[in-house]
Amino acid sequence: MKKYIVITNVDSLAGYAIAYEFVSKWNRSSSLSIPVTEFRLLCHKRQGLQDLEKLGGKVIEMKSFDDKKEMKAVMKDVYCVFLIPEYSSNRLKEGEAIIHAAKEEGVGYITMLSYLGIDKLEEKITTKINKLENLNQYLELEKKVADNFDYKNYCIIQAPIFHQFFYYFGPMIEDHDQIQLTIKKHKEWCSIDLGDLATAVFNLSYPDYCQDRPKKNQILFKFTGRHIITAEQLVEYASEGLERKSMTYKQFDSQEMYNYLHRIHGDNRFRERPNHHSLIEGKDRSYLFPLGEYLNDNCIKTLIEYWNFVDTKGSDKTSDDLEQALRAKSQTLKKFFKNNKDQFQRLR
Repeated sequence: MKKYIVITNVDSLAGYAIAYEFVSKWNRSSSLSIPVTEFRLLCHKRQGLQDLEKLGGKVIEMKSFDDKKEMKAVMKDVYCVFLIPEYSSNRLKEGEAIIHAAKEEGVGYITMLSYLGIDKLEEKITTKINKLENLNQYLELEKKVADNFDYKNYCIIQAPIFHQFFYYFGPMIEDHDQIQLTIKKHKEWCSIDLGDLATAVFNLSYPDYCQDRPKKNQILFKFTGRHIITAEQLVEYASEGLERKSMTYKQFDSQEMYNYLHRIHGDNRFRERPNHHSLIEGKDRSYLFPLGEYLNDNCIKTLIEYWNFVDTKGSDKTSDDLEQALRAKSQTLKKFFKNNKDQFQRLR
């Protein structure tokens, strides 16, 4: 009997949040019809993942995804895989290894987390878009999943930037009373709350929730915010929520953004997660806080690519997929800043 769930890349922002959501909730259901599930949590470095182990997850540090014997062991008796692609130069190769091993071992279902709107990459309208190497790798992995699994046995969840990304700009807000991004100030885009993403993915997966799902066998979920916004509105929301009335927005180039995020990578303020778990609705729990170590070179380049992609192509239209999965209203960016003012103050 298959009794395992595999979650990949748990040493990343989204991977850690989704893993935490699953290991903390899945086996604590009152439903007696659901057997105990064990979680295999794949990572490159196990440092900082102790909380996942305390909650019962088995953290597996992968030395190489090329080792077919190791991959076979990881996928043995697994009924569901959550593929969260790596932020590395080997993303495509590692993703393919996971997909092929899952298929060979008869995994029943695979869910892949991807970036919102990257299907537009196939339109090939501009040279600038076609140079987005990292985003094209996500698109290639989406196709690999579809090629290897029947439509009833997989889904793709596309998500935009997370609200929590803006914690990285806490020092900039403090030092310059400003937010700087590579996107034009009037360009439309959206972001979603990472906690909402984790809860929605859990709900779509958990038997008690998904039995009466309105759209059976839905292949593509587009998780968007309730509203499309601009950089000007971002500053307005941050200014109001953080009570900093003189905030401004400035567009800067990709190299400047790379340099800034590279500095944040080593900033001591992002070395550890906060040591408290707020239970107040809307306030972030500590597992949603972004660590500086997540910002490796490939992660930074991928994030910059995504901002440049949105700046060129524009945002997708809003979808109700996220709130359908949540069965609740999603948290807006405006409320995120207001509810987490104390977290930003901690970054001074």
